[in-house]
Amino acid sequence: MTWDAVPWFVGGGAEHSPEVARLLAYAATGGAEGIVLPTDLRVAPLSVPGSGVRVLPGAALVRNRASGGALQTYVARLPVANTVSISATGSGAGRSDLIVARIEDPYVAGTPYQEPENPASGPYVFTRVISNVPKGTTRLQDLAAHANSSAITLARVDLPASTGTVTAAMITDLREVAIPRQTRRLFTYNLSSGDGTHYLSSDGAEQFWPNVPDTVWYVDIPEWATHANIIGHWGGVKMQKSTAWGTVWVRLGRPDGYGEGNVRTQDQRWDAEASGTANDQVRETWAAADDVTIPAAMRGTRQPIRLMGRRSAAGASPGLDSASSISVDVQFTEGPA
Repeated sequence: MTWDAVPWFVGGGAEHSPEVARLLAYAATGGAEGIVLPTDLRVAPLSVPGSGVRVLPGAALVRNRASGGALQTYVARLPVANTVSISATGSGAGRSDLIVARIEDPYVAGTPYQEPENPASGPYVFTRVISNVPKGTTRLQDLAAHANSSAITLARVDLPASTGTVTAAMITDLREVAIPRQTRRLFTYNLSSGDGTHYLSSDGAEQFWPNVPDTVWYVDIPEWATHANIIGHWGGVKMQKSTAWGTVWVRLGRPDGYGEGNVRTQDQRWDAEASGTANDQVRETWAAADDVTIPAAMRGTRQPIRLMGRRSAAGASPGLDSASSISVDVQFTEGPA
């Protein structure tokens, strides 16, 4: 085989092949596939729920899966919402349908598509409903009949029997961001003798733990962040056997939100059940971790991130002192929203 004669980009009126143009898109995006921004091409019920769904505006990268289409990517844009119909189910059983964005290019070898009436304007990209797929299907190409489809999967609609109206509860979002961004911040602190010993109070209220000025950390949440992976560590926690127990967690944001809101990890329970006599002490390492959703109002803002704790029963409280250290690891990520 010879080279594709006209590389990107040669002047002088040279004619460039669509294959080379699609290669440029593939190389520029690293072969990524999916929606461009987190809010793109979300599938939603009709404004008045009925026998169809809406695909909201957005853009997508779609790999060319046809024979000879390796290292090629289509770039598609939906400037206004698109509506497709969903057939009602009968009384015998429910049904699952996939909603996909599919490139239908008749000029690629091996594809079954017909040339449109106006080749200059197409269309060559469509929202398609792939009906009656196996329950739980998450990707069009997992179906043998569609393994070579140049398409991305947007959602699955699971309709119960005898149903003609699609509601939000029936739609499973299956979009993926093609090139998700992420950024990470790591905060650490080793307590010193000057910080004293910090115990959880006995009133059952949530509190900063430890409440040390140098651990009032702030983080800039990217405007594109839709989720955060947060891990909090308490190292060298001083414990004495007792009947006390409580929880620890990490909070991102201010208590009342000031209009932006706040999010927190799961509660991690602790208890003071050390072995030996009642006066024995041990050192432990605790952690709380979670994947949290960042509310839209918090994106693009600077927020405090603090280690929190609560003591929920009487007894010896856990303590942090000069033999203790703490850290918070937060990674912001971008996903469908």
